Amino acid sequence: MGLFSFIREASEKLFKSKDAEAAAAEVARAPGDEGAKANEGVIMKAVAIAIVSALVLNACASSGVIPTDKDTYMISKQSAAGVFGTAQGVKGDIYVEANEFCGKQNKAVETVNVEAKNAIPFARQGSASLTFRCVPK
Repeated sequence: MGLFSFIREASEKLFKSKDAEAAAAEVARAPGDEGAKANEGVIMKAVAIAIVSALVLNACASSGVIPTDKDTYMISKQSAAGVFGTAQGVKGDIYVEANEFCGKQNKAVETVNVEAKNAIPFARQGSASLTFRCVPK
């Protein structure tokens, strides 16, 4: 049984059952010790995939717009490509976010400071931060 079919089967049993504990026990149970060990391996793979997915999604998270002073804001972001990403793509993303923020106020972005750090493989992720003001167009 493949990983995706196992997850689909387990999900169907868990969500269709009124007794989730009994359904979970049924999914984990397999005929004989070998089947139980095989099921355990599939479950471990699913957990590993979930952890890696969470780490990847966290790697591309933006701080969002943070007020730093009167009419001054900051945004910072790390590369979604992790330690192999460049800061240039991230820099573009934060300018898009800043423009959307100021655009809602019918204003334009004025850059106060911008910093970009390229990734160092296995040491640091590519990142960028922007300090800006929203000024009349």
